Amino acid sequence: VEQEVQVPQAEDAAMAIAPEEEAPKESSSVGVLGWLGFVILNIAAWGIIGVSSALAWPLGFSVCLVYTGLLMGMATCLPRYGDQYKSFENLLWVLGCIFVFVLGLYLSINVVCPAADTGSCPSTGFGSSGGNFVQIDN
Repeated sequence: VEQEVQVPQAEDAAMAIAPEEEAPKESSSVGVLGWLGFVILNIAAWGIIGVSSALAWPLGFSVCLVYTGLLMGMATCLPRYGDQYKSFENLLWVLGCIFVFVLGLYLSINVVCPAADTGSCPSTGFGSSGGNFVQIDN
């Protein structure tokens, strides 16, 4: 007496082991114009920070601090809208970290270096730190 043994097919075994997967979510892309707007906005922010730093370094520091807070705040709030903006969120965190570095440069060049008064501080010629200006007598 022969018994017929049924060998399960590979497809059946995979279906039995792995539960039914959900359909992939459609990600709404930011689009080229969205990224272009983001780049233009950040270039404008760098310009505003640069001009305010040229007027006085505390003003530039304040503007940079506010912009860093906005970047990190947006990066913190963006996951509420799902994983579709993950690349945008990562970019916001990278920009936030860059601006934290810039804030540290503000403090090290304008606060720590003049306090040490070693004479090796870079002179920017901007703001209240003075600078090496050449006076021309006519």
